[in-house]
Amino acid sequence: MVLTTIAGYDEFDPATVNVPVPGYTRDLNRPTASLRLGIPRTPFLERLDPEVAAAVQVAIEVLRKLTRSVIDITLPPIPPFLPVSATEAYAYHAKWIVESPEKYQPFTRDRIIAFAAGTTASGYAEALRQTNLARRDITKVFSNVDLLITPTMPHTAETLAQSKDFDKLDESLVPIDIRNTSPFDLFGLPTITVPCGFSTTDLPIGLQMSGAPFAESTVLTLAHAYERETQWHTRHPKLTPA
Repeated sequence: MVLTTIAGYDEFDPATVNVPVPGYTRDLNRPTASLRLGIPRTPFLERLDPEVAAAVQVAIEVLRKLTRSVIDITLPPIPPFLPVSATEAYAYHAKWIVESPEKYQPFTRDRIIAFAAGTTASGYAEALRQTNLARRDITKVFSNVDLLITPTMPHTAETLAQSKDFDKLDESLVPIDIRNTSPFDLFGLPTITVPCGFSTTDLPIGLQMSGAPFAESTVLTLAHAYERETQWHTRHPKLTPA
């Protein structure tokens, strides 16, 4: 498993933490009967595409049979993601955006520059403070549950034709694409997505599982158990020539 190879502390990387690395492959087949699952319905299960909602509900029923309990829960307030993520993205990419801007998709490059330009130093500092508080508060959730279950995206995957028009997308629509994923980046939680269905137009639907900080093994254990009970991961969308 690649994760086993890349995991671990690096004294030259300030983003790493000096904690033991578990045996991820060994833990894949651990029992799941004692796991407690939490469903944060707000905002993650709100305004869903009907096909996504149906597929996720079926997946939750599968998980219910594999685990100890499934309950609805409420997460701490989600901090604003743009001031932190956009500023840090710009800091990382600034050198290459200046040296070779043509290597970036125009839509992506322009968003990185625009979002960073719209963030003040005080705005970034306040957003970072809220993020640190949220990361402290989210750990309290895991006193009652072991994993969080949500749809990966509120809608199905987009078609190739839609992706070709990405540069023309209304920016007001973009945040919903990452509404269910970006909070777990900010909370600092290990998260995985697994296939849980297909739409009537043969587009894949994903189920997201998130664990407590450094509980990657638990996340992988449940994901592996779910895939043993279902066949969605063996099915592929029908591809047609572009």
